[in-house]
Amino acid sequence: MASIVLGGTTYEVPQLFALDSCELLPRLLPLVAEVGALFVAGIAVVLGEAAGTAGLEPASITAVSLARLLEQEIDPMRVAMHLNDLLPGIERLCAKLPRGELRRLIPEVLKGTTANGVPLFGAQVGPTSVDTFDTVMRGRSGDVFRLLLFAVKDVHYPDVVAGMFPQLFQDVAASGGSATRTASPSGKLPT
Repeated sequence: MASIVLGGTTYEVPQLFALDSCELLPRLLPLVAEVGALFVAGIAVVLGEAAGTAGLEPASITAVSLARLLEQEIDPMRVAMHLNDLLPGIERLCAKLPRGELRRLIPEVLKGTTANGVPLFGAQVGPTSVDTFDTVMRGRSGDVFRLLLFAVKDVHYPDVVAGMFPQLFQDVAASGGSATRTASPSGKLPT
């Protein structure tokens, strides 16, 4: 079980059972590759903006100046101006998602996840089943994707993602959340 705090809500994400995980992986792999490419493009935009703020040429960035760049205040509106640069990657990602696939993937990836202790999907309230997800995540699309990324990268498939992008995905916390792990996917049986 691992947890992340997004927008003041604590989400606890349990690992999927092995067969569920194996069945889901082929559907996720093409998306993980596209998200990785988008992440690289996004980092290039942010580093370019930070370099400009710090008075550096992006081509002259070194390991020493990179640490300095990461400390720079970056105006999110200036970064948003570069969204057109990311559109081709976003279009490729969307093209790999058949109609309705994201709606089917979200509950599968977040199976068993709770928001402040309440199940995200299938909670019983009175005589009806209610999805807390729709209530908690309304208007928070960025947090939806941060939570999905956390579940895929840090909980369900850390070995697969690390193998595909060893230096790329360091921590979801850097993108607006704080994460803690209460168990690691070691392959050992829980006690």
